[in-house]
Amino acid sequence: YIDPCPEGYHVFQQQPNAKKPELTIETVFIPSVLDDNPLIAEQGYEARIAAATGDNDALWEAWRFGRWDVFVGQQYGEIRREYHVIRNKRREDFPAGTEWFATMDWGYNRGCYGLHAGDSDGRVELVWEFYDEFHNLTDEEAAVAIMEASAHWPRPKIIHADEQMMQRIGSQVTLAEGFRRGLKKVLGDAAPPVAKAKHPPGSREVKVALIHQWLATGKRNGKPALDASGHLLPWALPRYRIHDRCVNTIRVLQEIPGDPENPNDVDPEYADDHPHDMVGFAVASRPRIAKLDVPLDAALVANRAPRYDFGRKKMVNTREAWNDEPGRKGRQLTRPVQLPRPRVSR
Repeated sequence: YIDPCPEGYHVFQQQPNAKKPELTIETVFIPSVLDDNPLIAEQGYEARIAAATGDNDALWEAWRFGRWDVFVGQQYGEIRREYHVIRNKRREDFPAGTEWFATMDWGYNRGCYGLHAGDSDGRVELVWEFYDEFHNLTDEEAAVAIMEASAHWPRPKIIHADEQMMQRIGSQVTLAEGFRRGLKKVLGDAAPPVAKAKHPPGSREVKVALIHQWLATGKRNGKPALDASGHLLPWALPRYRIHDRCVNTIRVLQEIPGDPENPNDVDPEYADDHPHDMVGFAVASRPRIAKLDVPLDAALVANRAPRYDFGRKKMVNTREAWNDEPGRKGRQLTRPVQLPRPRVSR
């Protein structure tokens, strides 16, 4: 007898045919690494792997540590299930001050909607996705289906939607107007506003850079900052994490390749990019927060966050600049400063 999924491992479910979602393939990956065979390890096999992989980090991760979710040409190779994917939560697991918002990349044949929860530290969790059913739906039908399917979650305060939904052709109503009509069918006057998520030509590279920033983990000596049990320290957690139920967003972020002609972009030939763009709209809509590679207080003590003071025309560290401001003398800056979010008209 062989246990098909030993404790601690994850079953991955695939839908090979979108038109037949009830037909699935289940796979479990049980890794086998060099350390499992001391005899081979003692024969210098690790050095031969290093020689064969050269400076290719993806090959090194795959061959040395048995990571099946990395490949050459991957855009977001930093994604790790143990860092970026968290166990599913229920609405009652979130504190009262949680900020709920949604983002959506529109598509009639295929679209993606994501419900997000933001905490007081500026971190964001993708809690719920609407993807498999977002297929061949009109704007109004999509809104009704999304609100009914997410009725057990808090209502988002705002929905950041693909700007193409605001484009008007002739005398026809826009997709955003039709979507709002569907929202009001379900929620009435409590329907959230729909804001334009702009992505002008040339903005995709910026979106990719933002996603990298939000997926980044805090580092110590160039490596993820871990505690004694191998878990990320609280201050080192990535600012964007995904609940385990959001399988399509996880899959796309892991699979989407970089552009062979431009490493700062994703491959334009990759068809299934709606979850990627939905995530891009989410991180682009948030306030900017200082990126730190050590806890903030330690960074200030070590003068690791210099800024240019235009008044005094010299470089100053953050502690000095903060304490010199009127009315703040002696106070300590203990968390990143959040810039105000732009107002959105309803």
